[in-house]
Amino acid sequence: MKLNGRALLVSDAQRSQIEEGLASLKMAVKWSVSVRGVAPEKYLPEQATVAAWALIVSTAADADRLQAWLDDRN
Repeated sequence: MKLNGRALLVSDAQRSQIEEGLASLKMAVKWSVSVRGVAPEKYLPEQATVAAWALIVSTAADADRLQAWLDDRN
């Protein structure tokens, strides 16, 4: 995984692993829904299952720390 500036696109399945890393780095981030899956007709689009999240770190230094953590995992 590679950050794009201070942003990282994370699949819903990977979010818990990334959150563990963020906790170990003592880093607070902002999460926002990036992509939702298909919703059944009876539901509103915002009720669809989240497929991907966008994570935004506060500073470029935090982005470097997170990228180093991601690189160490590979």
